[in-house]
Amino acid sequence: EGWRVILVTQSASWRDRFTSRFGKPVEPFTVQELEESAVTLALSEIGSLRWLAGHYDAVSILRNPRVLAWVSDASEEFGKNSQVFASLPDVVNRVWGFWTSGKHSAARLLMRMAELEANFVHSFSLLDLAADDASTIDEIKRNVTLSATKAGRIQFEHDLAADWVRYEYLRQLDDAWKTRSSLISNPVWTNAWRLYAQSLIREDYADGFAWDVAFVEAANNKNMLLIDMLLDALFLDHNALSLLESKADLLFAEDG
Repeated sequence: EGWRVILVTQSASWRDRFTSRFGKPVEPFTVQELEESAVTLALSEIGSLRWLAGHYDAVSILRNPRVLAWVSDASEEFGKNSQVFASLPDVVNRVWGFWTSGKHSAARLLMRMAELEANFVHSFSLLDLAADDASTIDEIKRNVTLSATKAGRIQFEHDLAADWVRYEYLRQLDDAWKTRSSLISNPVWTNAWRLYAQSLIREDYADGFAWDVAFVEAANNKNMLLIDMLLDALFLDHNALSLLESKADLLFAEDG
């Protein structure tokens, strides 16, 4: 039957190039989300993840094959403080612990790389890295979704990984909704901000929650982009209806 070639790519432009080069049309196959039953089965096969199999919200989040693969790699992180699960940010935070091995040097390097990547620096030369940074990459590259180009430049292997690291970057800032809200208008930061806004929902702040404080400040400053992002976070939460009811007075204050 001859050879069969499978191309794994995020770009649709390869199809025309392939056809022009080899003279044969190709049919795309888009990877779909996994069935919930498949996710539950996968989680049940890993001891430290079995408890997640009983959480419908976790199973729903992990239908993304890439996310499920990262969670499987970081399974030991999910064995710590198990039974505590609230949202996608919880998943990201635990995978982050695996990626960095709890090392501040690794966290700082990855966040710096993700920030530069958002400014269209998509790969990094070893010559631009300090000796300590190069050593850090050697230590964590088995955990982190990093890869090397043919020229040996370092890059994030998947866009979603860079998004997650940028979310962790926002978490490091004091009240990022005040100091970095201008980044919301940058599409490259959208996914990171969406995660960050979700994380604020359950983050304690003074006598309430960080989401409430951020929403009030955004409303007072008429920062519509931030307001939209915070509202999206509520609707994306697995407990959206209850959250909307609990924040009704805040949402409809001053006639909404």
